[in-house]
Amino acid sequence: MRAIILCAGTGSRLHHFSSLQHKALLPINGLPLIESNIQYLQSKNIMDITLVLGHHAEKFEYLIDKYNISTRISTVYETHNNYTSMQLVLDKMEDCLVTEADLYFQEDFVPLIDTTKNQYFAQTITHGKEWGFTLDSDNRILSVDPNATQGIAMIGASYWTGEYTEQLTRELEKCTQNEYWDDANFRMLDTHPIYADVVKENSFLEFDSLEDILFYKAMDNDTIASFCSDNGHVQKINHNTYHITKEFCLQELVIHSDTVTLQKI
Repeated sequence: MRAIILCAGTGSRLHHFSSLQHKALLPINGLPLIESNIQYLQSKNIMDITLVLGHHAEKFEYLIDKYNISTRISTVYETHNNYTSMQLVLDKMEDCLVTEADLYFQEDFVPLIDTTKNQYFAQTITHGKEWGFTLDSDNRILSVDPNATQGIAMIGASYWTGEYTEQLTRELEKCTQNEYWDDANFRMLDTHPIYADVVKENSFLEFDSLEDILFYKAMDNDTIASFCSDNGHVQKINHNTYHITKEFCLQELVIHSDTVTLQKI
């Protein structure tokens, strides 16, 4: 088995707070998120790993030698969604696990993969809006609701046998600028079966925003403040208020239980 990790995007929901960082480098339990994922995959003997990079690609260069992985570089990540990232790695799609860079693996999920089926991992929605699945009795995906707030939803991890790469290639060419590569897959549900591999709640954590980090209590306040600072300089005012350097000026960062505010001093 091989793996593709998609990490070209700008992380727009975190961009205001960490424009000089990449969310795949969030320090979770003392280790950059991307390294945690690579270490897990390699522990499962998945050694052929390709990162698709774009935003802050230079910050990932150290991983190439450290973990003996390969990279592909997107040049359109600022204007096009991740379907263009997948177009760069279609030659890797046989017997392949595809994951998003902002996922944190809490469970040993690779042994659960059925290598005879194309499948998305899925779990119960705990907060926010997700891509919800309607399934048949065999867990085949029948339809997708991109604004689901309850039920079973897609996780940004999936497995592909490679049997319909040719059809996927053509479907990706039809994608519009803001579409995800998943949109191409879901347009073919009637003709190309895709299944849901349903795992227990919170087997995967997605860190798409600071609100996600706070919800899962994944980083302490000091670490959040340091991550948000453009130069790492942080002055702690109290347990949840910090002065940080941001956009060439001093700003006040206040970390609440479920949100973060930032304003110029």
